[in-house]
Amino acid sequence: MAVIQDPQDPTIQMKVDPTYNAARMSLMPRDWSENAPHIGCHAKASYRTGLVTGVAAAGAIFSMRWANAQFNLLLQRLSITANLQTQFTTPQEMSVDVTRVINFSVADSGGTPITPLLKAPIKDTIMGLSQIADLRVAGVGALTNGTATVETSPIAEDAFVMSNVTGNSSKIDLIDIRPGEQIPCVFRNNEGFRIRILQAMGAAGVIVFHFNLDWVEIPNIY
Repeated sequence: MAVIQDPQDPTIQMKVDPTYNAARMSLMPRDWSENAPHIGCHAKASYRTGLVTGVAAAGAIFSMRWANAQFNLLLQRLSITANLQTQFTTPQEMSVDVTRVINFSVADSGGTPITPLLKAPIKDTIMGLSQIADLRVAGVGALTNGTATVETSPIAEDAFVMSNVTGNSSKIDLIDIRPGEQIPCVFRNNEGFRIRILQAMGAAGVIVFHFNLDWVEIPNIY
C-alpha cells in the first residue's frame, strides 16, 4: 500500500491501492470546522405552514434570509408536500417555485417566524448553532416581501400531482444535490430564497404545506 503525503503537512496522507493503482477515497460531507474556532454546521429540519388560502400568484409561503459575511449557507435538499385541507370550488393547478433573492437587506415579514434556530436542526451538538438571520413560513395568507431583488428565473419549479379531494397530498423535490456531482445552491451575505405559489389559489381551497430542508453552513473560505 503506497502513501502519498502532503509536502506541507505530513499528517495529510492519501493511500493508493497496489492492485489497481487507484486512490482510496470516501465521499465525505463538507468540512464545517475548517476555520475553527469559528465553526459552522450541518443541519436538517422540517417546517409547516398554517391553513393557507387565498394566496395570489407569486405569493411567498416560505422565506430564508442569510446575513453572515463570514459564512455561506449551502442548500442541498428541499422538498415540499402539499396537503389539501379544503377542496377548491373549481379544480386548478397548484405549483410552486424556489427563487433566489439578492440584496436582501430587510427580511420578509408576517407568517410564523422560526428563527432564532437552536440546536434542534443541527446534526451533531458539537457543531455551531445555525446563523440563519430570518426563516419564516406562511400562516393563512402570503408573507409580506421585505427589501430584496428577486432573480428573474427561479432555481426550480414544479406542480403537485393530486386530485381536488380533501385529504389528498402530493410531494415534490425541488432541490436534491448529488454529492460529488453537483454544487449546492450557495447563499452569501444578504442573499436568500423564497418559495412562491405560481398560480393564484382559487375560491375555498385550503392547503397546509410541509417543507423539509437539508443544508450546510461553512466558513466563507472556498
